[in-house]
Amino acid sequence: MKMNKKISVKTAGLFFGSAAVLGIVASGSALAGELTSDECLINTKGGVHLKYAKDKRYWFALAGLIQADQTFFMGTTRDKSTSFPSGANLRNIVLGVTGGVGEHWSYVMSFDILGKDVLIDDTYITYSGFCDNASVSVGRVPGQFFGFDSSNSSSWTPFLEKNLVANAFYPGDGLGVMGRMWWDNGAVILTAFQPDQGDETFVHGSQLLPAQDANPHIPFPRDRWTTTARVTFSPLHDDCDVYHFGASASWRERLTSINNTPVALMRFRTYPGAKGRARDGGQLNTTARLLDTGHLRANNRWQFNVEAARQWGPVIIDGEYTTVFVHRVGDPQGSLRFQGYNIQGRYLLTGERHEYDVKEGNFCAVKPLSECGAVELAVRHDFVNLNNKNVIGGSEHNTSVGINWYLNDNVRLSGNYVRANIHPGNFAAVALNKRHLDIVALRAQVRF
Repeated sequence: MKMNKKISVKTAGLFFGSAAVLGIVASGSALAGELTSDECLINTKGGVHLKYAKDKRYWFALAGLIQADQTFFMGTTRDKSTSFPSGANLRNIVLGVTGGVGEHWSYVMSFDILGKDVLIDDTYITYSGFCDNASVSVGRVPGQFFGFDSSNSSSWTPFLEKNLVANAFYPGDGLGVMGRMWWDNGAVILTAFQPDQGDETFVHGSQLLPAQDANPHIPFPRDRWTTTARVTFSPLHDDCDVYHFGASASWRERLTSINNTPVALMRFRTYPGAKGRARDGGQLNTTARLLDTGHLRANNRWQFNVEAARQWGPVIIDGEYTTVFVHRVGDPQGSLRFQGYNIQGRYLLTGERHEYDVKEGNFCAVKPLSECGAVELAVRHDFVNLNNKNVIGGSEHNTSVGINWYLNDNVRLSGNYVRANIHPGNFAAVALNKRHLDIVALRAQVRF
């Protein structure tokens, strides 16, 4: 199952507009007749929502996210080198269409706009007719349900970027199946999918070449598989008091040879806690990822995560630990193990609280109590280690302080300061010495 998820902005615009029209048609009243003012309920709070008043099973919604950043990297000439230019960046532009087309059927379509191109993001069909607390989705499903920070929406994370571990060990997304089950005190999310292959490269010796360009006579091999599982449990979650616990696991297989020619595909790398200006139409980011294992010849990897969180009214403290086992082939030193952790806390100075969603197993929206909005302070310390045996991918400790101003349900202004302590790896094309960066990052976010 192969899928090229990159399309042009013009094509995406036509597709998105067509999807919106089809969504309204499909969800409006199944062409039962024209909707009158008594039959059509439109709500523009938090997006554009349309419901058919006589049959609530049919509904339609448009939504989106815009994140505009300004990032300043500070440090000595040796520390910054040419790897960390300061600059502005449209970090995310996302458009989404969701709707209901029957008692138990719904759909999601979403698109990431990156300069001249658009990437098809989460896009799937969901059936929820098995029982009241379960659903199954088929399509391009996310692999984000691994760990606490990774599984949270980028709109509601307390910092501009997710932690080092979430970035280094993200399982990936792809075409497959996602199953959910939830109850009063917990939830289970399972996925099984074949990862996106449009961005994958095959390694022949020291060259990185797309498979068909390397040899057009070599057919694409079969798709490999990725599975993820996340279980969360909350014995107490009232308005002001939440206990949260969770565990996750993920397995991903990789190709190791083509026609008996060894290839290496597995790679782990990450960047410090902010990104600078993007170039080439938004496809490439100028912020270096000095932590990099390089390409590893491995046929699979297992990774595990444990998490816990505690909320007392406006205060939330959470932490998680991740370890990754890489099963290499063709190397006498055998398998590898990488690891990392994240600890963070946040405090809403104006007295609000983050809503806890049992189904998602995470904290989400903030609803300001006054017209002046809600103000939040956050601190975080995260660490990742990509060194093991004969692989020197580097290690990094980051300490971050953030402030978030939620002006209303949809608008958020944020500022982060990050102190990054980096021990680069061999594949970062720099000397093996410690580098320090002071990073100030600002963001204006609108979610609609």
